[in-house]
Amino acid sequence: MAVMEVREAVEDAESEQELEGLKEENEERIREALEVIERGFKDRDLATVREEAVRLRYWRNCEESLRNWERGKGVVLEH
Repeated sequence: MAVMEVREAVEDAESEQELEGLKEENEERIREALEVIERGFKDRDLATVREEAVRLRYWRNCEESLRNWERGKGVVLEH
């Protein structure tokens, strides 16, 4: 759900400044995902690592959309 909200916000943005808060939130999500993955490897919990790696991919796609924002340009999120 959060990924869709980011996508909509990027599409609706009128300026890059409107996306600054989203960029910060997304950076935090990426940091958290990396921490979960690191703990998962330490605990040898590969199911958690696998699950969080999928989430991380979505956050990285959001990061790319936020970085490449252009007014009026559609957003394509790759899976």
